[in-house]
Amino acid sequence: MAHHPEVQHNVAEMRLAHDAAEALLERTAADWAEGVDHPDWPVRLVGTRHTVITNAFAIVDRAMRIVGEIARIPRPEPVQPAVQRPPRDAVIQYGIEHLGEERDR
Repeated sequence: MAHHPEVQHNVAEMRLAHDAAEALLERTAADWAEGVDHPDWPVRLVGTRHTVITNAFAIVDRAMRIVGEIARIPRPEPVQPAVQRPPRDAVIQYGIEHLGEERDR
C-alpha cells in the first residue's frame, strides 16, 4: 500500500503541513525567547496557534483516511478498529469539560 501513488501523495501533503507548522512555531518561539519587539505579538501568537492546530487536525484527518482505505483490504481475520471515536470528539469533549478553567484561576 505504501507504493500506491495516492498514498504517497497524501503522506507528502502531511509532511508539508507538518514542516510548515513546525517552522512557524519554532520561529515564533525563538522570537519570543529572544525578546524580539514585534508590534503585532497578539496576532502572531494567535496566528501561530491557529496554524499549528489546523495543520495538526488536517494531518490526523488525512492519516485516518489513509488507514480507513487500508482497512478495506480483505484480511484473513477481521481487524478490530483501533479508534473507537473520532479524534476530534476527544478534543471537543476536553474543551467542553475544561471550559472556563482559565478564568477561575
